[in-house]
Amino acid sequence: MEFNEQLPEWQADGTEPPASKKTSGWQPEDKPPASYFNWLFNRTYKSILELRTKLAGILNSPEFTGIPKAPTAVAGTNTDQIATMKALKAAVDTIPAPTAPTWANITDKPSTFPPSPHYHNANEIAFIGGASVQAEVENLKSSVSSGKNAVAAAITGKNQASTGSDTFTQMAAKISAISTDATATAGDIYVGKTAYVGSKITGTLQGSGTAADSQVLAGVTYYNTDFKTKRTGTMTNNGAQVYTPSNGNVPIANGFHNNSYVAAVPVDASKLLVGTTVAGTAGAMPDRSGNGYITPKSVAISGGIYARIDKGAYLVGSSGTGGADVEVNMPVAQLQAADPNFLAANIAAGTSIFGVTGNLTKPVYVSLPTPKYIQNFNGSSELVKAAQINITGQVSISMNLGNTYNNGVYATLWLYKNGSPIGNTDGYYTNQPYPGLSVGLAVTVNSGDVIEVWAKAASSSGGATVGNFLITNTLTSPTNASNLREGGR
Repeated sequence: MEFNEQLPEWQADGTEPPASKKTSGWQPEDKPPASYFNWLFNRTYKSILELRTKLAGILNSPEFTGIPKAPTAVAGTNTDQIATMKALKAAVDTIPAPTAPTWANITDKPSTFPPSPHYHNANEIAFIGGASVQAEVENLKSSVSSGKNAVAAAITGKNQASTGSDTFTQMAAKISAISTDATATAGDIYVGKTAYVGSKITGTLQGSGTAADSQVLAGVTYYNTDFKTKRTGTMTNNGAQVYTPSNGNVPIANGFHNNSYVAAVPVDASKLLVGTTVAGTAGAMPDRSGNGYITPKSVAISGGIYARIDKGAYLVGSSGTGGADVEVNMPVAQLQAADPNFLAANIAAGTSIFGVTGNLTKPVYVSLPTPKYIQNFNGSSELVKAAQINITGQVSISMNLGNTYNNGVYATLWLYKNGSPIGNTDGYYTNQPYPGLSVGLAVTVNSGDVIEVWAKAASSSGGATVGNFLITNTLTSPTNASNLREGGR
C-alpha cells in the first residue's frame, strides 16, 4: 500500500518539557520556549514515520485472528473481493436440491443393480439447468479465499497480524484480541461514553475546573467541567498601568494587569523626620523637639546676635514654653563665648542684660549741676573745675560754653590733663549765648590724673558761662571703678 501524504519531517530534537508541564498544560499568558516546540514536532514526525513503516508490512500480508468481518459480495460476484461466510452460504443456498432419482429415470444405467462401480469427472457432472459442479466449487473457493484475505487485512489494520492463510478459527481468535493492547482506562474516557479496551468500558473522566468567565482573560477560550462546552473569558485586560501615589486611596481597576506598578516617590531623607519612613526612605532630619526649645549650634555677635541652628531640624513647641512656638535658648556661656566682654563686671550695677545683672559702679561726676559764670576783669583765664581720676582707661569729657550777656563777646575754655593742654590746644571759643557750643572728647587716663577746665571772656564787658560739665567712664575693663572726686588748683 502506498501513502499519499508527505511526512511532516522535523529533525530538531528539542527539549522534552517537564512532567509537571505535561500535566498542567499551557496556561494563559505562557510563552513556551522554542525547544519545547522542537521536541513536540520531532516526536510527532518520528511517531508517524514509525506507524507508516509498521503498517506497510502489515497491510501487504495481513493475518487475521478472532472473528474478522468484511462486506458481503453480491451474488454472482467474480472478483478478488473477500468471500465472507455469509456470501458463501448464500451461494450454497442457491444450489437446487437434486431430484430424487428413480431407477426408471436414470439413463445409461447399468443393466444390473446395484451397478458395478464407475466414475465421472466433476466437470462431467452438472446441475440441472446450471453450471457444472466443478465450476461452482472453483467459484466458491475463489470467493472464500478473497474473503479471507480481506478479513485478514482488516484484522491486521486493528494491530493484530493476520493473513489469508489463517484458518477461520485463527482469524476468530485474532478478532477477539483486537483492542486488548489499548492502554486507556475508564478515567481516560469522557464520562458516559463507552469504548473497547479488550472489552467494553464506560468512561468516568470529567472536568474539575472551577474558573468563572470573569476569571479568564477576555477573548480567551477554555473548558470547565464540561469538555464539550467551550467557554470564553470576560476579564478585562488592563495591560501595563502606572499608578501615581496620592494622599488618599488610589483605585486599581479590576481585571488583568501586565507589569502594572506604582510610580516611585522621590523622598529627600534630609527633609524627613528621623524614625519615620515614607515610600521606603528612612528619615534623616534630626528631632529637636526636646522640651519646646533649642540651643543654638553657635552664636555670633556683630551688630546684633546671630544664633546658628542645625539645618534640617524638626522643632515642636510645648505648653510650657508658650504653646506651639519654639524658643531659642542661648545660655550665657554661649553669649560670653561669642563676646568675651559680656560680663557682669562690664554691666552697670542694677542693670540686667540677657539675664546677667551688672556689678559695675559706673563713675559719673557732674561737677557743674548749674552753669558757672566767669568774668575776667584783667583778661586772664580762671579755673572752672578740677577733678582727679581714680581709674585707668578712657573717660569721656563733655560740657557747654557760651557768652553770658549775649553781647557778642567771645568766651573761651581750655582743657588740661596734669597741667598739659588736651583736645584743642588753642581752646574752644564761641560768641554765642549759653549754651552755644558743645564740647566733648575722649581722653585716655591713668589713676591719679587731674583734669582741669579753664575759661575766660574776651573783654570785661562780657562773661563766660560753662555748664553741663560731665566726666563718664567708657572703659570695657575698668580698674578700681568708683566715682570721680572733685579737685582743683
